[in-house]
Amino acid sequence: MKVFTSVGDEGVLKLAAGNVPQGDKLAFTTIANLYDIVRTLSFDLDPSMKKPQARPSDEVLEASYSVIASRLDDIIKAAGDVRTPLDAETSAKDLRAPKGKEATGSPFMRPVVQKAVARVVSEIASQGALAWPEIMKRLAGLKWRIGEGPWLSVFNATNGKMISAKENAELLRDLLYVHLAAPSKQAIVRARKQYKELKGSAYSVSEEELLKSLTPHTEGKIEVASLVPEAAPAGASDESEGEA
Repeated sequence: MKVFTSVGDEGVLKLAAGNVPQGDKLAFTTIANLYDIVRTLSFDLDPSMKKPQARPSDEVLEASYSVIASRLDDIIKAAGDVRTPLDAETSAKDLRAPKGKEATGSPFMRPVVQKAVARVVSEIASQGALAWPEIMKRLAGLKWRIGEGPWLSVFNATNGKMISAKENAELLRDLLYVHLAAPSKQAIVRARKQYKELKGSAYSVSEEELLKSLTPHTEGKIEVASLVPEAAPAGASDESEGEA
């Protein structure tokens, strides 16, 4: 994990912001991203877990830790299981963007994807549209190569670079919703239309295929929220650093 990006002349440390440079060989994410993800995954825990300026009690932290750790483990496993190769000391750079084959890299090695996935699955679960195991099953069913599916909303397959524009992150959010728990047929049509308008080509997954995620358990129950970044910990910066 990338924690600090620089040390000043007087020893002042600068926390790593939201992005990990594409060529970083060690980092899976940054401390600022992990902070955001932990807060997102605490959706049904003690309210103090969502307050950025106050430390929860030891009792709350202890009770929350196992829940959040389990949820994060589930997501990492479902999202292409990057832990296995990282534990085997595979270079994070090679997982993120293998040289000359960037489109085959793991989407979940990209902070913008990590945060979007955590936010969407948490909102689906917190609204009771689907049970957590079913959400993880559907998440695991996505193609976990960044040159495919919803990940292309934030990835340029032509030059192998990430796209950092806000509208692309919002499109990623919308596509994840319609893949995992489409709130309506109209949401599917709208997301595919937005993809074509933004990317200049038709979305690779058909409306018919996406309609499979529209079930009596999800239709009308999901309120699609905006992917607005939550407050970062003190010392974190919103400045871009490397790739998203």
